[in-house]
Amino acid sequence: MMLAPVTPIAPPPPGPLDFGALVEEFLERLDRTPETHRAYRSGLATFEVWAAQQEPTEDLEGLVLAFKAHRSELVAPATVVHNLAVLRRFFGWLVKTGRLAANPVADIRPPKLPRGHRRDA
Repeated sequence: MMLAPVTPIAPPPPGPLDFGALVEEFLERLDRTPETHRAYRSGLATFEVWAAQQEPTEDLEGLVLAFKAHRSELVAPATVVHNLAVLRRFFGWLVKTGRLAANPVADIRPPKLPRGHRRDA
């Protein structure tokens, strides 16, 4: 996936980041089709709504692991794989732009897909 060039930014202000504003900025810089933008926006909104219902935490990796477990109870493994891929790309962009020290999804393994599953199906 190609991201538009990132311009240097000022250090982020202390305190929580505005998730919605970051999603919009991320999508503006994402060089993908409108369908991909909609899928990413939907996936990130799903995470945001779920995360807002959880206890506040600084353990983003633990939060993503809990989200993975939650989604695994509700949707097909391929959807969980997609959810994690969207989060990995988004948090990776936050790291690249200096807003986050490390990608909390980097070491999280996606669920195994059923044998014979086609990625483009």
